[in-house]
Amino acid sequence: MTIISIDFDAFYVSCHRSIDPSLRGIPFAVQQKHILCTVSYEARARGVKKLGSLSEARKICPEIQTVNGEDLTLYRAISRNVFAFLSDYLGTDTPIQKLGLDEYFIDITRVAAQPREQCDKQAQSQSHTQTHLVCAENRLTDSEEIYVSITADIRRQIYTHFQLTCSAGISNSVMLSKLVGNLHKPDNQTLLNVRSDAELQAFLDPFPLRKLHGFGRVVVDRLASLLGCENEDDLTVHSARTRLSLLDLEEEFGSRLGARLYHNLRGIDETVVKQSDIRPQQISIEDSSGKIDSAADAWAMLESVTERLVRRLDEEYATVDGGSGSNGRSRSVFELHPSRVRVSTRRTSTIPNTRVAAHVPESLSSAVGVSLFDIDRYTIEERARRLCRECLYSLTKKLYDAGVAHGANKLRVINVAFTDFVNGPPPAPIDKIIRSKKKTEVVHLSSSDDESVEGSEQEEDAIICPLCHAQLMSFTVESHMRFHELGD
Repeated sequence: MTIISIDFDAFYVSCHRSIDPSLRGIPFAVQQKHILCTVSYEARARGVKKLGSLSEARKICPEIQTVNGEDLTLYRAISRNVFAFLSDYLGTDTPIQKLGLDEYFIDITRVAAQPREQCDKQAQSQSHTQTHLVCAENRLTDSEEIYVSITADIRRQIYTHFQLTCSAGISNSVMLSKLVGNLHKPDNQTLLNVRSDAELQAFLDPFPLRKLHGFGRVVVDRLASLLGCENEDDLTVHSARTRLSLLDLEEEFGSRLGARLYHNLRGIDETVVKQSDIRPQQISIEDSSGKIDSAADAWAMLESVTERLVRRLDEEYATVDGGSGSNGRSRSVFELHPSRVRVSTRRTSTIPNTRVAAHVPESLSSAVGVSLFDIDRYTIEERARRLCRECLYSLTKKLYDAGVAHGANKLRVINVAFTDFVNGPPPAPIDKIIRSKKKTEVVHLSSSDDESVEGSEQEEDAIICPLCHAQLMSFTVESHMRFHELGD
């Protein structure tokens, strides 16, 4: 098995440079609020730190240029296009797992057996000169030569089509590919070409645990506590491997996770690359603020986040089918639609030196009303407001009140997500179903012709619910529709 990791270099920065070449080669950063979320390598060379403050960056590098990156639309669009391109270029037999917006794991084991685009000699030469070897003294095997060329070809295709550079790692596992891919950034690739378990362990042992994929902060903190290590930088693969037995790890983390960590410390990772969906099964938008002190403040942020989420839903999931809507314009349809919406919060406790009780709910969800998908009738703003009125206001109020009851009245983050996506178009609103018919069927009890005519004139605009066959007035359709949704 051969797996490569692809990690884009300063992805947000590269996205802006791909559409504005004047930003290339200069100190440049993308900011979100007052923090620099992505910093170009030119700025890093001047001492500017990622996640540092904008004011501090300007002191260090006065000429640095910045753009606001709080709207992720550009980055999401480029990420989707890259993923779609790679899926098409490599074929259905090559699993591609996407992590976030800018990282991929690709199992290229079977790519070598497939016909590939031929590279000229100059390109082949470049692919080797830009490949770093973990063990320089080990000569490449024929298979390694092929995988090095495939990786270089993938990176070259990405740059040709999107003007984005990326770094890559090549090994026999997800964990090791991620590790070696980070060794020589930016715009390079690294091959783990060890020939024995001893060589592999000698390579791994000096690394801090946090450098290994799968060893997040929570796991490392628990390991540091287990070993009595105050500085996590002193907690290396060697120290954990030699001091912790399989039994120690299983007692601390359980049999499944404990066994995985034990083997990871020895360079063994059996994680399988799982094919990601072209369209994710869940999308979300969140925002943060230190000024959410009341339910009204929370609702104001909720409205903004919900509007952005509805806009994202339209951009990523709605397609034009060529027909005409009621407004005479091209009709948009959803080939995939969410069935539920979830609101989540993160809060700050007002009680000094305490954490919010674990049983305080941090998220609640509800079914999505069909009006959300009436894209031809309502604007994005109107659909977002309807969604807030139908369920999100009440869900957010419940979360806020639960926090207040436990001394946590200050929210920091509000996240709204569409989940549980279903294939196929969503159901149409009841009134649209009925009014699309040329004639409305009305049943009369009387057999008198005169009474039937009279009744027909009186019931000309009647709407019949197709679910329960109740006769509705036009102004009651929406509430009746909601009644059925809640009942289901």
